[in-house]
Amino acid sequence: MFRSLPVELLEGIRHPAHTRLTRLLAVVKRIYSQPRKRAPDDPPKVYRVHAPEVDCIAKGKAHQTYAFGVKVSVGLTSKESVVIGMQSLPDNPYDGHTLTSCIQQAQRITGKPIREAYTVRGYRGRGCKLPNLKIWLADAKRGVTRAIARKIKRRNAVEPTIGHMKSDGRLGRNFLKGVEGDAINALLCGAGHNLRKILRKLALLWTGFGLPFQSLLLLLCSPLSAQTPQVAEEQHFSRTAD
Repeated sequence: MFRSLPVELLEGIRHPAHTRLTRLLAVVKRIYSQPRKRAPDDPPKVYRVHAPEVDCIAKGKAHQTYAFGVKVSVGLTSKESVVIGMQSLPDNPYDGHTLTSCIQQAQRITGKPIREAYTVRGYRGRGCKLPNLKIWLADAKRGVTRAIARKIKRRNAVEPTIGHMKSDGRLGRNFLKGVEGDAINALLCGAGHNLRKILRKLALLWTGFGLPFQSLLLLLCSPLSAQTPQVAEEQHFSRTAD
C-alpha cells in the first residue's frame, strides 16, 4: 500500500509516528535500565511514562508516605494571606534551598524589597544571603517580641491556604504538559486564589449595603459586553460592506 503513494506523503505519514515512537522507546528503555536504588550520580528516576518530569516526594505522613508530583513553593503575605510568589520546583530540591528563589520571585512581582520572612525549622542555617532580610523560624525565642510572635503564628495559615488551592484552585492535579506546564499551572493557581479572595471581599462589601451579589456580577461584566447602539450599527454596516 505504501509503495503506491508519493514519497512526500509517505514521509508526512511516517515522521510524526516515528518521532512519538522514538520518544516512547527512550522512556521505556530508561525505566527498564534504571536501578532500584538511585546513586548520587545517576539521573532522576522515571515514574510516569506520560510525564517523565514527575518526582517521588517523601511526605512523612502515616497515611501517605510518598507522593508523585512536582514541588511548588508558595509565598504569602503575613496579614491577609495574599499570594505574592508561587513557582514550581522541578528535580525535587530540598525545601531549605528554595527560600532564596521564592523571596526573589516575590520581590519581582511586588516590586518591593522583602524585609522579614517567617518559615519553619527546615530553613535553619541554609544561607539565604539576601540583603536586609531577617528570617524568623517557628521555634525562635531570642529577640521575639509580641508582634513578631503573632506573625510567626500567622505562618500556620500557609497550610490551609495550600489546601484551598488544591481543592478549589486545582493545584492538586496538573493537566498541563511538561516542566513549562507545571510552572504555568502554579502561577495560574496563585492568581486564581487572589481573585477568589478579591471576589469574596467584594461580595461581603456589596451585601453589606443590602444589594444582591448578582447585581455586582452584572456590574463587573457590563463594561465587557455593553455597547452603544451607534457603535453596534457601525460594526454591522462594516461587516455587511465587506
